[in-house]
Amino acid sequence: RPPAADSGDRPLTALTVIVALAVALIAGAGAALYQHTRPAIYFSAATLEVDQPILISQTDNDGPLAKLQQLRYQYAGLLQTDVIGIPVGRQLNLPASSVEHSLGALVSPNNFNLIVVCEGHSSSRTALVAQAAAQELSSYVDKQQSQVGISPLDRIVLTEVVNPSRGVRKEPSDTKQLVSGLVAFF
Repeated sequence: RPPAADSGDRPLTALTVIVALAVALIAGAGAALYQHTRPAIYFSAATLEVDQPILISQTDNDGPLAKLQQLRYQYAGLLQTDVIGIPVGRQLNLPASSVEHSLGALVSPNNFNLIVVCEGHSSSRTALVAQAAAQELSSYVDKQQSQVGISPLDRIVLTEVVNPSRGVRKEPSDTKQLVSGLVAFF
């Protein structure tokens, strides 16, 4: 009888399986360790209510409410500019560009709030920057209205309704470390 043709299939040996598992385990541990050693990113937020109390209480149409909804987007856009970055940077002894890059905003269509968000590598600094930015934005809006002669009773006001707490860890999360390790393992 002639020998059977070699199909190229070779049986897995115990050593091959052990080596493959060891390589996968090392890769999984390396991926999890990489995620664990990345610098932590924290976020903190202050919530401002945008209101024009006298006008809102005296009107019987939706025009002023629609205007307030739109103004929130305008005010949110100011957070990443020198208008807010420079004074907040001076107050906290930080570069204005660093302040501007760390700030952002959330605006919901369901309310009249503007949420000032700060991300950074220090949980205490994120809270300080979010607080200072919220106060500076409120002050800026008031000054702008004063400069164009709007009486204090007719002004739009930004009232801080939620103070920022110490920054909450956003990344790397424990879940991200676990998932990275599992993906690399499998």
